[in-house]
Amino acid sequence: MRKFILTLLISTAFICHLTAQLTPYLNYQAVARDGSGKVLENKPLIVEVSILQGSPLGTIVWQEGHNVTTNSLGLFTLQIGKGIPTGKATLPAFDSIKWWTDNYYLNVRVDFGNGLVDMGTSQFLAVPYALYAHMSGNSVGGTQKLSLNGHELIISNGNSVILPDNVDDADADPTNEIQTLSVAGKNLSISNGNTVTLNVDDADADPSNEFQTLSLNGKDLSITNGNTVTLNVDDADADTLNEIQTLAINGNNLSISGGNTVALPTTPWKQNNTGIYYKNGTVSINTQASYRDSTLLTITDSNIFNLPALMFLYGRGTDNGLSSARLLHATIDATNGDNTAIYGSAIGSLVAGYNKGISGFASNSLTNYGLFGEANPGVKGTSANYGVYGTSSGTTNNINCGVFGKGTGSTKFNFGLYGSTNGVGTNNAGVFAECNGSGSGQNIGVYAKAQNSGFINYGVLGESAGKGTWNIGVGAGCAASGTHTNYGMYTGGDNAKINYGIYSRAAKLSGTYTKTNYAFYADAYGGTDSNYSFYGNKGTFFNRHAVSIGTETANSLLQVNGSISLPIVTKSAAYTATLSDYTILCDGNSSAFTISLPAASAIKGRIYVIKKTDASSNAITVDGNGSETIDGNATYSLTSKNQFVMIQSDGSGWQVISKN
Repeated sequence: MRKFILTLLISTAFICHLTAQLTPYLNYQAVARDGSGKVLENKPLIVEVSILQGSPLGTIVWQEGHNVTTNSLGLFTLQIGKGIPTGKATLPAFDSIKWWTDNYYLNVRVDFGNGLVDMGTSQFLAVPYALYAHMSGNSVGGTQKLSLNGHELIISNGNSVILPDNVDDADADPTNEIQTLSVAGKNLSISNGNTVTLNVDDADADPSNEFQTLSLNGKDLSITNGNTVTLNVDDADADTLNEIQTLAINGNNLSISGGNTVALPTTPWKQNNTGIYYKNGTVSINTQASYRDSTLLTITDSNIFNLPALMFLYGRGTDNGLSSARLLHATIDATNGDNTAIYGSAIGSLVAGYNKGISGFASNSLTNYGLFGEANPGVKGTSANYGVYGTSSGTTNNINCGVFGKGTGSTKFNFGLYGSTNGVGTNNAGVFAECNGSGSGQNIGVYAKAQNSGFINYGVLGESAGKGTWNIGVGAGCAASGTHTNYGMYTGGDNAKINYGIYSRAAKLSGTYTKTNYAFYADAYGGTDSNYSFYGNKGTFFNRHAVSIGTETANSLLQVNGSISLPIVTKSAAYTATLSDYTILCDGNSSAFTISLPAASAIKGRIYVIKKTDASSNAITVDGNGSETIDGNATYSLTSKNQFVMIQSDGSGWQVISKN
């Protein structure tokens, strides 16, 4: 093998070698370097190879091009004779060159990216003649052909022989003359033949020690059983560490060590087209303008359906020594105006549904508060403290509720609204509600409704067990001076096993108390219209204990200490007694008529007093209502002036209690 070193007049050098093989091609290798001697790593090149006859400037008998790429050492390899013909040569093919007839030269040009550069011309010496020896051997040259004409075998440009008629094959089997070569180590054998030992031309007879290994230590590249070269890293100060740079940001200035500084833009930014904006220390979502300049976060969304604009998921307190975990905690401490930690406003124009300023939901604990409010003492304890303060000042014609509470669970106790106060101030309100609406509908300070499947459902439940001067379970007062009806308290209870319009209790549990306990205290002293301390329809007082009116001590189930007013009416024609009647005065001067009694079976215990007030002979007949008799008779007659009868229902008929 012979290597050729080509030194060029331009800033590129090649190291190449040619190898003669028993093939019609020539191997060519070269290393590409730049003007400073640095190898060109992994660079694509175009190489043009020309074969010239006679002299370095002779006739181009063959020319071809190759597309190659260098490796990490700048090395590329090609085979002359296998390239793409350029069409500028005098011969049609590479194997048409007659190497034995003249001197031949190799010219190489390389395109590094800016056109072909002539790398120089060198003469072929021994290698082409080895190729020639392979092609022609000892012959004069040219290609000879065998041909068979009957039994005559002819060679072109030569003689001919006559083949015998008999092929001399004893078994007449042409296949068993086929033989097979095989190699085992250095032994080459032929089937049905002998074995020869190959000469590997290895002085130490060890084929493995020809393997060599490359290694890199810093800038030193070494090969086993060979030399070491120092690579050129093209580093002026020979320090590999000072090329490392660091980024730093200071405000809007971004700097790189050993380099320059750039100012980042300070205009509003929008991140990934998601509608997030930043300006002057505030963040806005879906809007470029914050609610106010001092608002830290503004969120707007005009297309929210059943989805929250802002949502926190799976906030969970850990065992960090605290007794409470807060998903969202807001604190504000201003010295003027109102302090509102969390403020909710819902003003949508809904056709159906609710606008909820703040909605709360809590579950899965022993005690759950959908919304919990706590107020600590104010300035020096003289101001009002409200756990929950609700105001409804709407002007619509519907319902305005300061606080609306609803309890619909299936537990033993369901509270639509539950308030507790343990303050020491002058006025302590567990729940305080005020309604100043001016609409034509209902204005309700507190509206409470208990329904569904609770064991006991309370619209309002009040209990007072305190030690104060006045302990009031529920205190209701109506002092308005308007032209409509004033109710100290108006309630209703429906559809449960036990329904209480109002249930209250004031108890002296233990010890001695000298003050007054009111289970229920109501007072109505309004303007010119009706005023009701108690107002009810078919209302019932039910208690297993004695009830007194006008005295603190009841000797009977009901004791009235004072006058009693009962209803009295006058009739002069047929009339049916109602539940609003007690005494019925009958004037028979015009004619006789009948007073009909209602069915006794539905009003057990009801009492009527019926009296004839005129002196005429027209009788007043009292009808016991068909089969329900009066002392066993169908009717009872009053025929003289001032004659009367007092009757009472026993549940199946009427009994005469008193008469004259």
